[in-house]
Amino acid sequence: MKTILIAIILTMTVGCATYQPIIDHQSITDQGQYERDLAECRVYAEQIDPGTNAAVGAVGGAAVGAAIGLIVGAFFGCPGETAGFGAALFGAGGGLQGAGGSVRAQKDIMIRCMQGRGYRVLY
Repeated sequence: MKTILIAIILTMTVGCATYQPIIDHQSITDQGQYERDLAECRVYAEQIDPGTNAAVGAVGGAAVGAAIGLIVGAFFGCPGETAGFGAALFGAGGGLQGAGGSVRAQKDIMIRCMQGRGYRVLY
């Protein structure tokens, strides 16, 4: 369980990192408008919460891991130990996967939003 909490905390801090698109400066005609567009697109991207998705992924992963660990442990005669190990391992993986997917989605939203406003996004 401790591993799951550490994974959730780490993924929540990763989610706080704000993606900054690299824009071809030739596509920026008005710096003030560019800053407003960037801020508005960021608001759209921040509607996806990596922390929440990390927590959901961790809980789901822990449940799957506990079930697998219980089955494997029953075969080897130690279901409690392997269920706990499976929950921690799969919970951490699920949390990281949930947060990582959210961060990628935020980046995609930023890129599409800025492109939709006429900017050439290089990365």
